[in-house]
Amino acid sequence: MTVRDRLGEGDPTGARPATPSGPGTPATILDEEPAHVDALGLRLAYGANKVFDGLSCRFAQGAISCIIGASGSGKSTLLKLIACLIKPDFGDIWVGDQEITCMPESQAMVFRRRIGMLFQAGALLDSMTVFENVALPLREKTRLTEKEIEEEVHLQFEAVGLDKVDKLLPGELSGGMRKRVALARAMITRPEILLVDEPFSGLDPIAVRVVEALLLDLRERTGVTMILVNHDIPSTMRIADQIVFIVGRRTLSGSVEEMQQSEDRRVRAFIDAASPGEIDPSVWQGQESEL
Repeated sequence: MTVRDRLGEGDPTGARPATPSGPGTPATILDEEPAHVDALGLRLAYGANKVFDGLSCRFAQGAISCIIGASGSGKSTLLKLIACLIKPDFGDIWVGDQEITCMPESQAMVFRRRIGMLFQAGALLDSMTVFENVALPLREKTRLTEKEIEEEVHLQFEAVGLDKVDKLLPGELSGGMRKRVALARAMITRPEILLVDEPFSGLDPIAVRVVEALLLDLRERTGVTMILVNHDIPSTMRIADQIVFIVGRRTLSGSVEEMQQSEDRRVRAFIDAASPGEIDPSVWQGQESEL
């Protein structure tokens, strides 16, 4: 078994942890590439609703990591934590050599310039044209001239396969085109990390493959670290370098091949649910007490 079962409470010394290595350590993408993001012993609750209770996971630099898990397991919440939009009650998040959970808001705003976000519904502003939507981050965060902004926007349009869309409104676009515009806006500031929430939601199979190809090409060209929340298991299996499976208060992580070969019944149930045939609902009963 080479799927890595992670459960951590953080390092009490406050030092950034090293990637596991040595005899007996399972080989994963994290052993080949340095970790770009480390989440350690995260605890988060909203009143009596406990979201995370000691969750730990790592995301490799320059890799496409897909977060999967049941609805309500905290996948999108994990993205918000990495983006420093919310803070955990306990635990550390390291991005490179910087711990981000203790940042004051003034520092968090600077940190977020390193992050691109592609939201599930695109989050395009309906009253703005496509060009204005993509140009907005440059106008707000840089001192580029309008000519330079125009050049940057059209470079991003070309990168995502869009042409002659400057004056269109988001309501005039297909679902696939909206995703591409949102991707262009997320990458316009050339972030080092791209956080993506359900990029294939609502897309037909052809549009899914188009967006997959765009993400793979983007990673190849820029080396950006991508962290995706994705319910589309077949798509995850096609594009992921690493899969992080949130189940209870643990994360199971490994490559596509490692997950496919896993004997963990929860992993098998989740992956097999995307294939024809019946699944056993009892696999999920009592999972919290089991962990």
